[in-house]
Amino acid sequence: DLLREFTYFLPDAVQSEAKAQLEVVVKEAEERKRLKTAAAAAATATAANRQAAATAPRVAPAPRAPVAAPTPTAPLEQRVSSQPPPPVPSASIAFGATAPRSAEREKEIHRSAVYGKVTFGPTRPPRKNALTVSQAAQKNGRPTMLPPLPTQPTTAETAFFERAKRHLSRKELAPDKPSGRVRHTPYAEFLKCMHLFASGVLNKDELVLLLRGLFVQGHAPKSGINAGGGASNPAIANDAHELLKEFEEVLISRGPYANQQNRQKDKSKYGAKRTRDFEYRDPKRATPSYAEYPKDYPKDLFMTHTGQTEDDAKVLNDTLVSVGAADTGGSMSPEDYDAVRIRRNIYEEAMFRIEDERFEVDMAIERNALAMRQIEPIAEEVQMLREGEEKDGQPIGRLQYKLNPRTLNSIQINAIGRIYGDSGDEVIEHLSRNPLAVLPIVYQRLRQKDQEWRKQKSELMPRWKTGCEANYEGSMDYLCYPQRRALERRFGLDQLREECKMARQYCSSPDKRMGGGAVSFGLSVPDRSAVLYEPYAVVEVKPQSPIHHDAVKLLMHHVQKKCETRLDVREKVGRIWTEFMIHFFDYPSHWVIDEARESFRGKINNFVVQYATGERVMTALGEGTIQAFMDTAEGPRYRVKLAFGSAILQPYAILHNVDAKDGTKYIRRDDEMIKETDSTMAEGDDGESSVIVDKKFKLLFGSDCIYLFLRLYSFLVSLLDDIQRCLRSKPTVVDPSLSYYNPIKSGPSEHKANGETKLDFAAVMSKLRDVISKTLSHKDFEAFCRRVNRDIVHKMAALPRLVEKCGDIMIKVSEEDLLPRLFDICQYTGQNPVTLRNACLVMSPDVSYRIQYNSSNGRIYFSYLPEGEELSTVPVGDGDDDDDDDEMEEGEVEDDYEDEDDMDLEHEEEDLRAAKRMKMR
Repeated sequence: DLLREFTYFLPDAVQSEAKAQLEVVVKEAEERKRLKTAAAAAATATAANRQAAATAPRVAPAPRAPVAAPTPTAPLEQRVSSQPPPPVPSASIAFGATAPRSAEREKEIHRSAVYGKVTFGPTRPPRKNALTVSQAAQKNGRPTMLPPLPTQPTTAETAFFERAKRHLSRKELAPDKPSGRVRHTPYAEFLKCMHLFASGVLNKDELVLLLRGLFVQGHAPKSGINAGGGASNPAIANDAHELLKEFEEVLISRGPYANQQNRQKDKSKYGAKRTRDFEYRDPKRATPSYAEYPKDYPKDLFMTHTGQTEDDAKVLNDTLVSVGAADTGGSMSPEDYDAVRIRRNIYEEAMFRIEDERFEVDMAIERNALAMRQIEPIAEEVQMLREGEEKDGQPIGRLQYKLNPRTLNSIQINAIGRIYGDSGDEVIEHLSRNPLAVLPIVYQRLRQKDQEWRKQKSELMPRWKTGCEANYEGSMDYLCYPQRRALERRFGLDQLREECKMARQYCSSPDKRMGGGAVSFGLSVPDRSAVLYEPYAVVEVKPQSPIHHDAVKLLMHHVQKKCETRLDVREKVGRIWTEFMIHFFDYPSHWVIDEARESFRGKINNFVVQYATGERVMTALGEGTIQAFMDTAEGPRYRVKLAFGSAILQPYAILHNVDAKDGTKYIRRDDEMIKETDSTMAEGDDGESSVIVDKKFKLLFGSDCIYLFLRLYSFLVSLLDDIQRCLRSKPTVVDPSLSYYNPIKSGPSEHKANGETKLDFAAVMSKLRDVISKTLSHKDFEAFCRRVNRDIVHKMAALPRLVEKCGDIMIKVSEEDLLPRLFDICQYTGQNPVTLRNACLVMSPDVSYRIQYNSSNGRIYFSYLPEGEELSTVPVGDGDDDDDDDEMEEGEVEDDYEDEDDMDLEHEEEDLRAAKRMKMR
């Protein structure tokens, strides 16, 4: 009956099965009981018959009569006595089993387990409020050993128990008469007290009270002739007092109080710091590698050692710490070495990345294989036990299997957790609780992952090999990366601004200048016709060089890709090409006419302005005069009178206006050009109006964006020209990469298969356009440049970044919408610089840069003039202004890209004196 009621507490899934099995077992038990009762009654009747026969007198045997067969109405005893007794089973049948099993068989199964322990006892039901598997995994985390090791004692705890055992083993604490029992000793009583405290039966005060009497007196009598313990021996009482004091310290070394103390120590100033991160302010050191601890370092808190004596403290070091030689300016300390941080170029990055991937894959496969080798025999043993239970007809769950201590270490545990991802800790908790059911599943999962990862590794090997072959040569070029970075810093925006604003300091202190000679500096231009007497920076763009066309095509290609979805911005940039660039640098119109046509959106706006009737303009067909503006159904059109006839042109074909012969000037108002009739360009006083800039100079006052764009553009032209001259002087006939030693290569290279590619300047420009289009990576472009010329790889590798930065600044200039309006009044030659600057400041107070281009020699001068600074038209300290222009140009700054001898004040004065002597002769 109790068993029937107990089935209510079983899981729902097995209740019906358990009830059915219980009915069968009850019936079998009742049948066995009935048979036993019948057999006992038959045995009793047989014994009674034998006894009666033995006591009866002997009588002659009567003639044998036939015995009738027993009838069904015969008594029960007669029927039972005629049947043989049934066999009594030698082994009982366990609950839920289908067949009995002897105790000897269970002992044999227990002895056969090698990697774990087998038990057949009933499982203990879960305690109230016990953590589930997921909760336990989240709380306890991933163990470092499976099965988890019990909490290990600390050094202080171990030392206390050893001293307590020695103290309680003294003969002074033993009883005067032997008890005769081994377990009845003072140390055994001490362990009992500790067990009661750990079980929660005793509290701390009760435990200390019991231990005080045990440590002081033990089992010795307190009085009498055999009195012992602390009552008669002060030394024992003193040792007992020390043990109790140490025990109280051991009690508080664990638990919430100890955790709180550790957290406070970690949050202190030096709690979470490494010794090499301390601030060692004392410059004096014992050695270059050793320094004293800071004065406020709490040595008592971090340098406590159990069992340390005064003699030990005298010889142990607690004042110096090794900090390495890096802080003293010496070589790098091995502790501070970081291979990732000191990588040089993208090729080394790629090689390191491939190495990291291979290392991670190999380590994952090897850890997984190690876990498989460790788990395989255990899984086989578990499978054998499960199959044996099924053959013996035993119920599931009766056999309990626990792994031996230290069966799986942290490597195998982490390998198992890795294959299950976020559920790894939960699977490991299941494995710890029930290895009999979980271990075979985990082993199969490890085998699947081993096959999967090895297959993936075989697929990754060709990619790794190809990557190593492609990056090996570049990783050997350790100079390219620092040289390219130094070159990129030279055209940084902050550096360009500083060069113009600090031109005077650069003249007096040449050591402040960055390497290279793309820019020179001066205090005033020797050519008096330039009327430039402020400190300036000068660059040379070589107007006769065909390299300008390549620079224009690169920038137009960049803007086209950058503004694919911003057609209005592309149209503005297209008008900068037509209205400013080809006019300022005297470029042919066919360079930009295609871009102007493609970017034109078919309407007149504030950028594609409506030119006035009678205005002289430059068109795609040449110079002409606007005769009429027509707004037709197809869009706006101009009738232009050309030298060879009249033409109907679209607005994009009108490139820019030109200087009229009668001196008429036009400026834009909103979206149209009007003739200037007011005093916008009013002349200054007579002294200033007589000072004009020579016609060979083109003067422009611009904003910060305009200055940066022209500086970057001139840098691009100079860099392209230098690369072209170098490649022409040293042409590459044979691909040098074919002769490179590469131990990783296993077959013919790609370059040899594609040997038709020319390694010249045109090929570099073609590859550069691919980089701008993002069809070629920077790394592959640098690898191609290395094949072209290894000496100037850093210059060619810096081109994509320079083109991108120059194109982006050009887009900002178009969005600023200031350059066309400024150039409308600055495009005319022979103007007074003071009056021109005042007119530009009226348009925008941000016009702080003076930009002056000498069309005869291709030099562009840049001078910084903020709004509050006055523009000088007279040279400082020199009233002689009768020098000839051409002769003065001979004393001007001479510079090319590779020249590093910049002009300073002394050189400028020498050039002036030389020019004056030439004039006198």
